[in-house]
Amino acid sequence: MDYLISSEPLELEYLYTVLKDKHELSFLEKGRKKTLLKFLDSGNFQMLCISCYITQTTDVIKLSKIIKTKFPEIYIVVGGVHAEVAPEHFFTPDIDVVVFGNHLSAIQAIANAVSSGFHPKDIEGAAFKNSEFKIFETTQKNPELPVADRILFYNNPKRYYYFYYDACATVKTAFCCPGKCTFCFCRKMNGGIYYPRPITDVVDEIEKIPTNNIFIVDDNFLTGAKRLQSFCDEIEKREIIKNFIVYGTADFVAGHPDLMKRLKSNGLSALIVGFEYISDTELHSVNKKSTVEDNEKTIEICSQLGIELFALFICDPEWKHADFINLAKYIRKKDINFATFSTPTILPKTDEAIQKKTVFEIDKLWRYDLLRLHQKPKNISSFSYYLWLYFLYLIPLYKFSTMKLLLKKYGWRKGIVVTLKSAYFGALYFIKILIWK
Repeated sequence: MDYLISSEPLELEYLYTVLKDKHELSFLEKGRKKTLLKFLDSGNFQMLCISCYITQTTDVIKLSKIIKTKFPEIYIVVGGVHAEVAPEHFFTPDIDVVVFGNHLSAIQAIANAVSSGFHPKDIEGAAFKNSEFKIFETTQKNPELPVADRILFYNNPKRYYYFYYDACATVKTAFCCPGKCTFCFCRKMNGGIYYPRPITDVVDEIEKIPTNNIFIVDDNFLTGAKRLQSFCDEIEKREIIKNFIVYGTADFVAGHPDLMKRLKSNGLSALIVGFEYISDTELHSVNKKSTVEDNEKTIEICSQLGIELFALFICDPEWKHADFINLAKYIRKKDINFATFSTPTILPKTDEAIQKKTVFEIDKLWRYDLLRLHQKPKNISSFSYYLWLYFLYLIPLYKFSTMKLLLKKYGWRKGIVVTLKSAYFGALYFIKILIWK
């Protein structure tokens, strides 16, 4: 998806912000194994920090073993969203510490100790190999973020984009999510406690970023009418003119049409919404607050206000061919230009995982990319299921309204290239997923 979305690595920039005064740092974004080993061989590094999602867990464990064999003196620290929720997945002899909470202050303490020549232990939010990975829980659930030194973004802003939103910076305004969806991994972060940053701090940060496009990466930015009114107040008072891409829920959008209009007038350009299903029974089964009526009102409101909608759906393995046909018709009927379709995936520590006592094999976590099946389809073959998934992805792409929008935003040449690339990589996905089930 890199040709469509390339997000600013804000977490690395936060680490740089808190470490730069006392330490020398180097970055390697999206680095491959050979590149990393060559990179480590070129300098006298004391510590390596690796951030990853669930799909890279297996690779990080293998990579750590290789690094420890080749560079035994390097102190390896692993963090990121998966380590935050399931740190035990990284408890191996080749990883020195796993950071799962109190992130910035923990990493500062670790770096200071390592640079002074000794291995630390007993730091809140970190589990150390030299203390048998004992968990020291964090007492601070209201994290404070410094003003990030966006060294990577400022160096090359064009490297970061969200579709046709070029030079797109990333901003985090809250931790965790107040929702109760049973499948949601994000609501388990920050110890399961939702904590929004003060709006004045958020807008201070936004105001100082020299770009027109901002991707607010909160798991759900539309969490409270009062907070969003304050956000609009600050944007209007300071006369800030920017485009915002945010995540939100259909029940909030449907219940606050006037507020959505005000948000639109203050820069809300694109909204990512997890519709999940097109039946109330299925929505209720995963504890979604939204109803099908809320979803349809959201589509209507976004269309009326000119807010670009990115709809997220789940395709149940128990579906029959008719269910896929119904979803395809729904996408076309509701004129949805951008949509993604995923498989039901039980992630570690979620309510579903706890209820079903799901066992996770560490060497197979690469399969948890929301595109692979984790149960055999009940009424159709696995081949048919994946074929339907591929077909659904093509529907928005080849709608006239989508093509018109892409050509308008990208220009004729790039719009056509993006369309052809989407078809190519879609076909490649279909082939690869059949090989690596």
